[in-house]
This record gives sequence, structure tokens and C-alpha cells, in this order.
Amino acid sequence: MVHRRHHGGGLGKRLLLERLYRLAQYPEVAFIRLDTSQHTCGFFEKLGFATIKTEPNGYAPGLDRYDMQLWLEPAARDRIRAAWLQTQPLQGEPS
Repeated sequence: MVHRRHHGGGLGKRLLLERLYRLAQYPEVAFIRLDTSQHTCGFFEKLGFATIKTEPNGYAPGLDRYDMQLWLEPAARDRIRAAWLQTQPLQGEPS
């Protein structure tokens, strides 16, 4: 998780894309599953995850559980790589 004061700056996306990019390097990894809440499921949807199950109050009253999955077919691997490349530091930028 990224601390709330750092939300909106792209850090969470950059961290997730790094993980997705590394996992996408392994052909034997067919999909990635995760669980999250209604508060952050949209973040994962933007990166290609689909909701496969919801459980109202799955974590606590008012805090629903969303099970999400991203299939790593070749097109998804290409999208992950392209998005990952866009997050890499430019020449001269501190890494």
C-alpha cells in the first residue's frame, strides 16, 4: 500500500507495474489473482484486472471484498511491458 499522502502521484502504479512486468516474464504464469476492497478495485481495473467475485462485508461491515484476476495472454503481456516502459526513469532522471 502507498500512504494516502502519496496517492495520485503514480507511485502505486509504478510499483504494481514493476511486479506485473516481472511476473509476465515467466511463461508458466497464466494469470494473477488478488483481493482488494471497493475503495481500490478501480485502480486495478485500470491495469486490466477483472472482478471475478465480490463478497459484501467480506473484510468488515461496509468493507467489501473484491477478488480480481488478470489473464496473462500475449496481448496482456505486451500491454504490461508497454506500460512498464513508460514508467521507467528518463535518462538523467534519478532512479
